[in-house]
Parts: sequence; structure tokens; C-alpha cells
Amino acid sequence: MRRFESGVGRFFKWVGIWLLASFLWCIPIGIFGSSNLVWGDPNQYGRVDIPGSGVVHLPSGSVDGTVAMIIPGRGNETPDVLLPDDLSLTVVATDASGTATVTRHLGTSGNAMDAKADSQRHVWNIDVPHSGDYRVTTRGTFTGLGVDASVWLGHGPPIPGTSVPIIGAILGSITTLILWLLSKRRRARAPARDDGAAAWTPAPAARGDSDLDEIDGLERLAKLHREGALTDAEFSAEKAKLLELH
Repeated sequence: MRRFESGVGRFFKWVGIWLLASFLWCIPIGIFGSSNLVWGDPNQYGRVDIPGSGVVHLPSGSVDGTVAMIIPGRGNETPDVLLPDDLSLTVVATDASGTATVTRHLGTSGNAMDAKADSQRHVWNIDVPHSGDYRVTTRGTFTGLGVDASVWLGHGPPIPGTSVPIIGAILGSITTLILWLLSKRRRARAPARDDGAAAWTPAPAARGDSDLDEIDGLERLAKLHREGALTDAEFSAEKAKLLELH
């Protein structure tokens, strides 16, 4: 393949490599970092209306508390899920064996693919002391903010879908930089080319027949020209020199 000789050509070459690398990085990031197929749904353990109360079976460990609702007139964009000042959540074991620790940790707003909600936002981290049934109690007034508000209990993906292209672009930049450094190192190790000297020197004649030597030399010149080792000007100059020798 003929090398990119101009600075503009090299620039667009590396931009193309960066775009390809970024796209390829987005695939595993989207699957393993932002897919419900891997991480489950934010409401996999259950949901409780706000305000309201209900019993949900929770595993031990960390559980996400996500507020989901329908925002009237939201359109195609993803609006911010606004929260009321009186919003609260308590999680207590039904057998009085303990209370889960609820920590407020606001996340970004996102879409909710659910029949009863079109928008969602991570609000709480819940540390459940042991597996069992828990009484989940919610409070909050969503008048003017949304309808059918509820808290979802589960484990959503750790990486929001909107962050996947950003992370992919960052990793694509790192990958492109590494490839560029390797390419630069390889060029530095290549023998230096003297532009003032001939790009190709005919090999000493191995045959007694000058006509055959001339044909052989022309064939080798043509091959080098096709492979991009000789420019058009270099090919013409070397061809003229070869013809003068015979």
C-alpha cells in the first residue's frame, strides 16, 4: 500500500483509526458496563409507590434505590428527574432483626423502559444487613414533578448509557496514541533514505546477454514502482539510466 505522503493524509488516517478504536471499545463497555442483560434491572427486587409502603425480599449487601416516574410532556429528550424536598426512604426487616442503612447518593437522570415510568434517577445506596423480607416505606410529594412515582429496588448497570461513548472515546484516544508511538518508533528504526541519491541501484549483470539484463532490470523497476517503493519521477529516472547502460 502506498504510504500517506502528506501531513493532511496522515492526519485523516489517524482520525479514522481513532474513530474505529473508539467504536470497538464502545461494544464491550456497553455490554459489560451498561447492559441490563449483565447487571439486571433497577427494579429486579421490587418497587414501592411514593408515598407508600410494601414488603420486598432483599438480598444481603448493596442495593440501589431508584426513583422512577412518568414526566408528562417530556418529548424525545431526557429531562432531569426533579426530587421533592420531603423525599425519604426507610428499610426495616419485618422480623425486627435489623434496619438497612440508607445513604442518599444522587445519580444522573435516564430513560426508564417500563409501562409505568419513562424516566428514572438513582437516589439511594441501601446496605442490607442480611437477606430477608423488609418493610420499605417511602414519603414524598411529586405534585408538579411527575406522576406514578415509585422507588425501584435492584441493581442497575454501573455505567450510564450516555457515558459509554465518552469512555469509548477516551480509551480510543489511548489506543490510538499507543499505535502512533509504535508506528513512530518503527519509522525511526527504518534505514534513512537519501532523497538526493537514486532510490534503486541496478544489480551487477549476472548474464552475458545485455538484452536479457535490460529486460530483467526493467521488470524489477516496474515491480518496485507498482509496490510504491519508487515514485513516478524516480521510476522514470532509473529507467532512463538503465536504458543508457545497454
